Amino acid sequence: MSGFGVNSPLRRRQSALMVYMAGSSFQPFRKRWRPHVLAEKTEPIQAPETPNLPTEYPLKSALTTCLWFDKEAEEALQFYAALLPNSRMGAVQRHAAYSPYGTKKGDVMAASATIMGQDFMAINGGPMFPQTEAVSFQIHCDTQEEVDHYWDSLLAGGGKPSQCGWLKDRFGVSWQVVPTILEQVMGGGDNAARERVTAAFMSMQKLDVAARPQGRRRGLSTAHWPFRPNPIITRPCCARVWRNW
Repeated sequence: MSGFGVNSPLRRRQSALMVYMAGSSFQPFRKRWRPHVLAEKTEPIQAPETPNLPTEYPLKSALTTCLWFDKEAEEALQFYAALLPNSRMGAVQRHAAYSPYGTKKGDVMAASATIMGQDFMAINGGPMFPQTEAVSFQIHCDTQEEVDHYWDSLLAGGGKPSQCGWLKDRFGVSWQVVPTILEQVMGGGDNAARERVTAAFMSMQKLDVAARPQGRRRGLSTAHWPFRPNPIITRPCCARVWRNW
């Protein structure tokens, strides 16, 4: 019976596990197990106080994304409008005269477009502000065929692949081509599944939900792969992956 005492190793492991699972809401073991950071209480984040906007001046349209290019504004928007659904080009503004900044009469100054239903504007402002990965656009794909299509299309003409579904197109704009099943797993309540997904996809460039891990050939079970058959998920790409296993 001594093995089940208050200070026994088994009891201490059980206590630590309870604190880990309960988080800050479980109080009896906080003092005994302070090294467990997850059990510490944190203060809620307070939103900054802002004055109420006057109701007589409501915004009449959605936000417009403005992209800065060197000289490729019109070409970039034409490329995006041709590639992505529910997209079309808008007005193109041109310089009316020569300028001291090196532009000539008729050069494109700015262009507008609707990309997947969202308003975009692109300006030719010169090389001083290049694109950066700090801003990227996500494309959500239901099937692996869609992932392959948009990944290859955005890389065409000089794009550069990065890690974990990120890439830069030939204009320097960053994109994320993401399978929707990834969001479902990462947003679910299965912590072990999230860890498996993260470990698998961090080693990829283009995300491939149908790729089999190397461990499969060594006789490992499907528990080592991030995606397990889940009857709740019924998307076609998921069903195909489950059948392959």
